[in-house]
Amino acid sequence: MRVLDSGRLSTFSSDPADGDSGANFLPIGGWKGQAAGKGAQLRCLWFGQYQPAESFPYAPNILHQAGAWRDVVPLGSDPKLLLLIGIKFEDWALDEYIGRPWWAWAVTVPLLGSLFASVLDAWRREARFTHRKKVRALVRSKPRHITVG
Repeated sequence: MRVLDSGRLSTFSSDPADGDSGANFLPIGGWKGQAAGKGAQLRCLWFGQYQPAESFPYAPNILHQAGAWRDVVPLGSDPKLLLLIGIKFEDWALDEYIGRPWWAWAVTVPLLGSLFASVLDAWRREARFTHRKKVRALVRSKPRHITVG
């Protein structure tokens, strides 16, 4: 959500000579099973040049193909070249972001637990659906160009 709010994708390192000083992306058709580590996947379009990665530091404004498993957008790249077109959330990440209703404590009460557990599950499903719908509408309503750094 920070990327959507701020338009900035934070990097692990701010040193251009470091291999993690840019945004790492999985190419379309990239390795299966390797995905986002923080509960969300950003779907982006790149409008600049594309080339095989060479030695560091990577030149800005070029998407560098660093093997079949990752593409890198270096620090200092023009934000107009990277457009956010969608976000896919894992359920656990949405649950953490959304939180719990005030009455969720009732799930721990022995006689009420099973009744409230199903109500809480239904509440979570509805909250996830509503949140995903809001995010989709936000992304579609205004193009989000992303700054790397």
